[in-house]
Amino acid sequence: THFIENPIGQEFFHVPRSPETGRLLFVGTVVPRKRVQDIVAAVAQVLNMPEGDNANVQWKSDLQLRIAGPLVDAGSEALLRSAIESTGLQRRVNLLGPVSQSQLLDEYARAQILVLASKEETAPQVIAQAMACGLPTVASAVGGIPAMVREGETGLLFPFSDTKVFAQQLFRLLNDSQLRKAMETRIILEGRERFHPDSVAAQTVSVYREILSRH
Repeated sequence: THFIENPIGQEFFHVPRSPETGRLLFVGTVVPRKRVQDIVAAVAQVLNMPEGDNANVQWKSDLQLRIAGPLVDAGSEALLRSAIESTGLQRRVNLLGPVSQSQLLDEYARAQILVLASKEETAPQVIAQAMACGLPTVASAVGGIPAMVREGETGLLFPFSDTKVFAQQLFRLLNDSQLRKAMETRIILEGRERFHPDSVAAQTVSVYREILSRH
């Protein structure tokens, strides 16, 4: 078996990163399996976490969640809006709806962390896109996500539906600039190696050559 990642468009490798403090990004369609309301719940818990003596929590005042994607499921939208209202995060959560490619690239450029709380996934393209531009991820450890995100090295993981641990992981990454910078450096190198079209093409050609050499 030869495992080769799906390639990501070259434009994601040229995103001019300028992350804004406390800016979280979800990219995807708001449907039941994405559990976007869990992201809102985790953000609310992050805001209520004790700061501690040595914590650098200037980002708390700027913390915001940007949700980029269509709201096509009425039930999921209702749960999401209810979560926003019940947590009082109306001014911190932005429902962007469908976005253009240029808008999406701008969101990746300005985000500090990509967030996912999915119940089930295969190999989310949004994680590959985030890695292509050097953006760390905090995501639920379901499906193929643990194969894409290396815990503590290119992102942080949490058990599905455990918003307490989700919030703890968010707090950890938001509050530790050295950890974020180390992750960003690894992500850029790994993203290019795994997802750049040239790299994927080279790996594919290598597999063909290896198979042909046996016959």
